[in-house]
Amino acid sequence: MMRLLIAGGVVVAGLAVGVYRAKLGAEQTDMRISDLRGEIVRVNEEISVLQAEEAYLSRPERIGPLARERLGMQPAKPEQFTADEMLTHRVGQERHYDVRGD
Repeated sequence: MMRLLIAGGVVVAGLAVGVYRAKLGAEQTDMRISDLRGEIVRVNEEISVLQAEEAYLSRPERIGPLARERLGMQPAKPEQFTADEMLTHRVGQERHYDVRGD
């Protein structure tokens, strides 16, 4: 009987330790989830700021002068454009047109 009582006590102590460790693990997991949620909020805010910066930096009225000053680019001339029917209809079927009209 005494052995059964000791074995029962050991089992109960083992279960108590297991429950305590599970509780600690759950708390650590909960803290990690909370940290990750905070990080998600920070990253989303950073993404919003970067998108606003991209929108500001890619404005045509800003890009045009920079392209002319730094790259020597000019606006496209009308003769540089082509009609839709002059473009290839399928990949591999190239049509050759004389754009200059010669």
